[in-house]
Amino acid sequence: MKKIIVSRPFSLSHFLVFTFSFSLSLSFCNADSWTQKASFPGLKVSGPFSFSIGIKGYFGCGWNSGIYKKYFWEYDPSTNAWTQKADFGGIERSFPTGFTLSGKGYAGLGLSGSGDLQDFWEYDPGTNMWTQKNDFGGSPRYYPVSFTIGNKGYVCAGAANGPVYFNDLWQYDPLTDTWASKSNLPGIARMGATSFSINNKGYVGLGYDPSSNLLSDLYEYDEGSDSWTAKANTNGAATCFAPSFSIGDYGYYGMGTTLLNEFWQYDPINNSWNQKANFTGSPRDQAVYFSINNRGYIGLGGTGGLLYFSDLWEYTPDTAVGIEDLAFRRYDFTIAPNPASQYAIINWQSAINRKVELVVVDVCGNKIYSQHYQMSDKNHQIKIDVRNFSKGIYFVTLSDGKEKAVKKFLKE
Repeated sequence: MKKIIVSRPFSLSHFLVFTFSFSLSLSFCNADSWTQKASFPGLKVSGPFSFSIGIKGYFGCGWNSGIYKKYFWEYDPSTNAWTQKADFGGIERSFPTGFTLSGKGYAGLGLSGSGDLQDFWEYDPGTNMWTQKNDFGGSPRYYPVSFTIGNKGYVCAGAANGPVYFNDLWQYDPLTDTWASKSNLPGIARMGATSFSINNKGYVGLGYDPSSNLLSDLYEYDEGSDSWTAKANTNGAATCFAPSFSIGDYGYYGMGTTLLNEFWQYDPINNSWNQKANFTGSPRDQAVYFSINNRGYIGLGGTGGLLYFSDLWEYTPDTAVGIEDLAFRRYDFTIAPNPASQYAIINWQSAINRKVELVVVDVCGNKIYSQHYQMSDKNHQIKIDVRNFSKGIYFVTLSDGKEKAVKKFLKE
C-alpha cells in the first residue's frame, strides 16, 4: 500500500481524523451491497422499459398475467418515493426498450395484443409530456436492447412473431429524428440480450438465440469505426432478460431467466468479469433497472410470468473504495497538500497529447468533481477547492478511457 504524501508531519491528531473519517464514511456506505428501498405502489409488472433522467429513475408499460400496461412512473432516490406521471404515449405493451439522451427519455417498440410494434416516443420531464417521433428504422420487434453513445441512441437485436430473431443495429439521432442502419451485432441473432454503455462504447451480449440456447458472450461497439469487437465471455451463468446498468467505468448485470442471485461486474480496461455481492431480493428477470449518482437500482420484474414483484433494491458499488493507488503506465500525478483543508493541488506531467478526465469521488462513489483536460508535454496543475468537502477520504481518478490512475487524499 502506498503511503499518503503529506506536506507537513502526519501527527497523531491527523491519524485520528483519518481513521474516524474513514470508518464513519464506510459505515454509511456499505460498499458492494444492496439496500431495499420503497416498494412500487402500483400493479406489479414485468417486461417494462426503464431509464434514468438526471437524479430520477423511470419505468413504463409491462404486463401482468396477460394484462398490458401503458402507465409511467418516476422514482426519486432523495425522497425514496414513487410518483405516477403521464401515461406512455403509445398503446399498452410489454418488452419495449428505452434510453436517455440530453435530458429526455426515449422508448418504443415491444409487443401488444395486436402484435409487434415499431413506434417510438420522446418523454420530456419538464413538461411531463410524450411526443411521437419517427418509427424505429428496422422491423417491428420485442425484446430489443439499447445503449447510448454521446448524443446518439442505439437499438439492437430482438425478435418478432414467427419467430424471427434479429442482430441488426440502428442508430437514432434526436436532433434530426432519424434512424440509420449500422453494422450488425456479430455472432448469432438474439433477443433478451444485456446492454450498457461505458466511456463512449456500447456493449451487447448474452440473451436467447433461435435454437433456444442461452448465451454468455459480449461484444463492444465503437461508434467511430462502426465496428464490433468480441470481448470476454461472462464468468456467470448464460442467461437472458437480465437487468443491467453501468456505473462509472464498469458495467453490471445479474439474474435473468436462470433465476440465480448472481451479480457481475464487467471491467473494460482489463476485459474481465468480477463477481460482486449477490442480489439480496428474490431472483428475477424482465425487471426495472437504471443507475443514478453512482448507484444501481433493480426492481419489479418476475419469474417468467409465474410471479411478479413490487420491491426495489439499491446497489452501492465498491469501485471507489480501495486501498492501493493505481498509476498510469504512461504518466502519473501527485496530490498536495495531503491531508488538505482548503485546496488540493493536482500535479501531473505527460509526454504525449491525450484528452483525459479528472474525477473526484468520495468513498461511497459519489462524484464530487469532474472536468476534462487536454494533456500535453507540459506540466499541469489543477487547484480544487475542498473547503466545502466533508471530512474524510476522497479518490482522484485520471482516466484517458484506456488507462487510469487513482490516488487518495484526506480532507481534514
